[in-house]
Amino acid sequence: MLHLARTFLGSCVAERACGGFNFTLRRASVPAEAVPEHSHATAHFIYALDEGYETSAHRAAELGGACLVYNPPSVVHRDCYDEQSANGRFLALDIPVEIAALDVDHPIVIDRTASRKIAASIVGLMLEGAPAVDLEDRALSLMTGISFHTKHAAYKAPPWLERAVEAISDLSNDAKLEVNAIARIVDVHPVHLARVFSIHFGSTPGELLRRRRTERALSLLSGTERLSDVAAQAGFADQSHMTRAFRSTFGATPAVIRAAF
Repeated sequence: MLHLARTFLGSCVAERACGGFNFTLRRASVPAEAVPEHSHATAHFIYALDEGYETSAHRAAELGGACLVYNPPSVVHRDCYDEQSANGRFLALDIPVEIAALDVDHPIVIDRTASRKIAASIVGLMLEGAPAVDLEDRALSLMTGISFHTKHAAYKAPPWLERAVEAISDLSNDAKLEVNAIARIVDVHPVHLARVFSIHFGSTPGELLRRRRTERALSLLSGTERLSDVAAQAGFADQSHMTRAFRSTFGATPAVIRAAF
């Protein structure tokens, strides 16, 4: 088994260090079949920007799409992008030993929308060359998401919640999709839908819908299509709508993110 010390597999796009945290933006460069089982001496987050990231973390498949994974110190894992997403992009955040979540002993997927948005904002801050204190602040905020996750881990989601998430994912490229339509699909009241989303994900159905569209657009940025076409395919009303969503999520425009990778 390979033991990595503050090192992550993949080619480095950008790197920063502050407050004891190490931040790196990377693109996967090792074929999935060549990734060995390994561990890290310190805890870390992986924010996978593209679909196709495979992880053994608990509840990994529940939300699909891009994912945010927390791995405790010394946990053996073999997380990697699958063969179809061989050059996937990801943020690796290495955590100082003294602030690791000691009450977590297994890898977990952080499905809280606020936490994923914080991880996405770190990407933008790194690309924009933001002050170190801003990166440190976001990293500390991510740690609070673990507490939220463990607090609500015992909450048993109703059977229709998974169907609602799938419906949002499947229909997110429809610019006219409304939350009321999702509520009708799963046969629950819109207010109840919003309440359960808040308990389970710390967000609203609309926020998940916007995240899905942003994730879809992010994956399309790997190609050469015009930004207006990317916006249309991802379900945004127009390019300006997509740009606002990217600024809100990443703190950077689609053009900046495309150029960086």
